[in-house]
Amino acid sequence: MKINQPRSLIAQLVKQAVHTLQKTLSVAALICLLFTGSNALASDRFSDLSPEQQKVLAPLKHKWHKLPAKKQQQLARKAARFAKLPPAKQQALRKSQQEYKELSAEEREELRRRWQKDKSHR
Repeated sequence: MKINQPRSLIAQLVKQAVHTLQKTLSVAALICLLFTGSNALASDRFSDLSPEQQKVLAPLKHKWHKLPAKKQQQLARKAARFAKLPPAKQQALRKSQQEYKELSAEEREELRRRWQKDKSHR
């Protein structure tokens, strides 16, 4: 019996130390984010994106580093949401995107105007 007690005590001490370290690291990470701003979450490296985001954003891979940080963040968030959609919904969105690409410049501009008009009436 006495042999198990020291092991149990050591296990408890280790568990407490790990918990304290986790809390300390969480606070340190929060402080870093507060002082560096949200741009600290952005990276101009395409390879820093998750594999799912990289798959969705593959067409932008070669010009990713040229995009403004705000645009990168926006696209990364959208790609993450897209990756979580059911496959049928992803396919429907890809089809809509392809149809949009096939429109003439005038048709796309007209569609943008109608979308903006509809958006302003909500």
